[in-house]
Amino acid sequence: MGHEPVREIIRTLGSVGATLLAHRELNQELHDLAVRLRSLEAELVAGQLPVAKLETVLRLIAEFEYTPWRIPTVVEDLYKIWTLLGML
Repeated sequence: MGHEPVREIIRTLGSVGATLLAHRELNQELHDLAVRLRSLEAELVAGQLPVAKLETVLRLIAEFEYTPWRIPTVVEDLYKIWTLLGML
């Protein structure tokens, strides 16, 4: 597996998690997703590649694109992560 795409996925997951936690309308759902992202980030740092779990969480976050409190930077980061996953 390529190290550069994995490093960038880790960085981007951290950014998405921080953005979710900092959201002005933080609720339990956003908090739980941020915690799941941190867990996945830790797995990636440990050398694992939990693609199925990562795809599940990304799909859940992508659903926010259709909510009134959409987070544009997160949507951009999601596309970036999907692209990076395709490079592995």
